[in-house]
Amino acid sequence: MLEQLSKSTCENVRRQVAENPSSPLKTLMLLLGDRSSEVRLGLSYNTKLPSVFLEWLSRDDSVDVRYGIAENPHLPMFILEILRNDSNPYVVARAERTIAKLPHRQTIAA
Repeated sequence: MLEQLSKSTCENVRRQVAENPSSPLKTLMLLLGDRSSEVRLGLSYNTKLPSVFLEWLSRDDSVDVRYGIAENPHLPMFILEILRNDSNPYVVARAERTIAKLPHRQTIAA
């Protein structure tokens, strides 16, 4: 059912599928290429999304996606470091705020 919903014309439905931890990996992989930045951002909230996909999203063409995931305190540190070195200053600032809020995290010098 989730695979079928992932093909909906409704962006909100596709985003909910992207966020759903029960969505099959194959479906999540397809949603990585969704035309909607909101759907791709939704993937970053999926607790079952493998870190390789989160890394992919940290390099997304959409600054909105990168900015959105930069506030996720559950990202692996290496992904926050990628965002901390983003070409967009707003993404960098948000990633740095997220890193600063993390207790006892060791960071790599920028």
